[in-house]
Amino acid sequence: MILAILALALTLVSCSNESALRAELQSIESEMYAIDGAASRLDVEMAKSGINAVAGLIDMAQGLDSGTYGDAARGVNSAIDSAYQADLVGQSYDQLKARFAQLEKRRQEILTELK
Repeated sequence: MILAILALALTLVSCSNESALRAELQSIESEMYAIDGAASRLDVEMAKSGINAVAGLIDMAQGLDSGTYGDAARGVNSAIDSAYQADLVGQSYDQLKARFAQLEKRRQEILTELK
């Protein structure tokens, strides 16, 4: 009788643990999906910043060539601002990648436990 109660208790604990792991897995996969979307948006922002930096340098060169130094200065400022923005976006992207790697590691641990 005692063995049957212990077996039942272990079964209940096992089912409870499995349910908790499955819930955690679902939460992790949801967060990974959100991170993937955010990283894609940051990729677009980095590309835009790079294009804007090049455009600023072109404006600078045209301003210097034509002697309109105000245009050249605005081009330089635009290029600097865009490069700064690209750097900030790159840092955010790196943080997302690091979080994604943490989640992937935990996801693999859970999948191993559920096997």
